[in-house]
Amino acid sequence: MTIEFTPEKMKEYFEKVSAANTKAVEVEVSYLEALSKRSGAVYADIFDTALASVEELKGIKTFTQAFDSSVAYGDGLKAKLSGLYEENSAATEALVAELKELYTIDPELVEEVKKATEEAVATAKKNAEDAVAKVKAASEEVVASFKKASESFVPAVAA
Repeated sequence: MTIEFTPEKMKEYFEKVSAANTKAVEVEVSYLEALSKRSGAVYADIFDTALASVEELKGIKTFTQAFDSSVAYGDGLKAKLSGLYEENSAATEALVAELKELYTIDPELVEEVKKATEEAVATAKKNAEDAVAKVKAASEEVVASFKKASESFVPAVAA
């Protein structure tokens, strides 16, 4: 199926591109807002956990208890940051997939534009060649006229 390359189709295409760009900005803003909320929530939780861990360390009496408490805090911290990383990675993959879909160009339209461009170039080339041929013919005609006029003038001067 070939689409007709018309100004209306080009207008529709540019409107589609504009709408896709607008949607892409909306998607990106939504992604960044969610990223900020996720990160903020995790970092707030980490801060609260750190404060609780410090309070817990105040009451610890042995090195073993302190060590176990620190290991537990570290494991919890690692789990929270790993979870944040996984959520952010999944959100980023979803963002990339959505943007890729939004920015996909209609290959049929690309081919039609390419074909129209090639036809316009061929037409311009043909018009230029025709103009050159006409100028050359006119030039040859003028030269022939001058030659004929000069030939008729030369015998009159000689006589």
